[in-house]
Parts: sequence; structure tokens; C-alpha cells
Amino acid sequence: MKYVHTYICFCRDVKKAHANFAPTSVRPLLLSLNGSAGGPTITIASLVARPNGSPIISATSGVAYSFDSNLCSFVKLSEPWWAEGSDAWSSRPRNSSPQQAVVASIESAISERINPSLGTTQRPTWWTSALTLGHLESKLHAARILDSSVEYKQILLVYAKKIADEGFRNKAEELIKDLFGPIYWFALLFHHRNIDSDARFRRPGVSKEDVWNPVLLGHWKRDLLKEVLQVFGRQHMS
Repeated sequence: MKYVHTYICFCRDVKKAHANFAPTSVRPLLLSLNGSAGGPTITIASLVARPNGSPIISATSGVAYSFDSNLCSFVKLSEPWWAEGSDAWSSRPRNSSPQQAVVASIESAISERINPSLGTTQRPTWWTSALTLGHLESKLHAARILDSSVEYKQILLVYAKKIADEGFRNKAEELIKDLFGPIYWFALLFHHRNIDSDARFRRPGVSKEDVWNPVLLGHWKRDLLKEVLQVFGRQHMS
């Protein structure tokens, strides 16, 4: 991973002679961070790369960003605002290494920059539930971008418990549909090398744009669904 003085960020796998994403300028990101006049100048505090090539850009404001190659844009990984009431905020480092729990490590680093006054504002009764749910969805997205497989599963089960506790039936149904996929889905055997990788997970008559991938960060989605349904069952969600 390199970030040169011309504000160009790029990451290359030298061994595989492969670019993880096209050289991208961080200037638009810096300009958006310093849009308000009179405020302190926000700069990049640190820049590291994940094994999958995704950058982790930590700004002096405490917000962490990455570059989503699918969206071709910078996205937020986490920010101090979630600490104002989310029950899922990771304020302390865990025993696992930063490579295994990268999202938790990012939040732990942000906690060191948080103003102690955060969290003292009076909020409505629904604030914590709504903020926690949004925060968990943000953490799931961050784990996917950073290819944090073990952490993604952990967050997913916490998310499932939260929507069950709150009785968010629509959210539960949405999660089940996403993990279960098409009813008549099937996967062709991987040893059919004459078939492209997308076609292996495609139903006959389904276009490439509508393909459903049954694997997420190394987990079979329907295996994840089994554990999610067990969480729903324990919470007696009706």
C-alpha cells in the first residue's frame, strides 16, 4: 500500500503482479473532510492495508475510511458518532489480534480520541436501540470490505439477536431471504473448469447481473442462516 505526495493511493500484490484496485486520488476525500470553514484541518493520521488489499485510512477526526472497489468510492468503516449510545461499540481491545478483529481494533483506536463529553446528551428512549441496529449494520459492511471472516460471523449473530430482541420482523425476514437465496438455487461442481466462476452459482436462465453467490467471506450463507435461525428460536421471535 502506498500513498504518495500527489494524493494517489494504490495497492499492489507484487508476488501475484496484481493491482487490488486502480490508483485512486484521496484528494476528494480530504476536501470533503475539510468542507466547513473555520474548523480544524483534518488530515490522514495513518494508512494501512489489509491482506485483501483494502486500505484503512484513519483521519485525525477519528473517522476511519476504506476504498470499496465495487462502488469505486471511499466509504466509512467506523466513526466516533456510534459511541454516543450504541451497545455494540468496542471501546476496549479484544484478546484476538488486529488481523482477526480488525473492526473492533478500529473502534478501540477511535475510542482513544473520543471526547469524554460524548454520551452525556439526553436522548429519547428509542435512541439506543436504533443506534445499535444501525451500528451493527455498519460493522457488517466494514467486515465485508476488510475481509474479516470470523468477525463478520460474530457481528451477524449479535445483529440477529438484536433484531429478535426488538421484534423487528421485517429486518428478520430480510436477513433470512438474503442468506437463504433463491429457492431453486444450486451450485455446479468446482471441477468443471470449462465453466466460468459466476456460472457455477447461477440458475439456468438467470443473467450474470442477477446471480446470487452462496458464499460470503468463506462462509456458506445457508450455514450462517442455520445459526441465525437458532438465535431467533432462542429469543422466541414470533
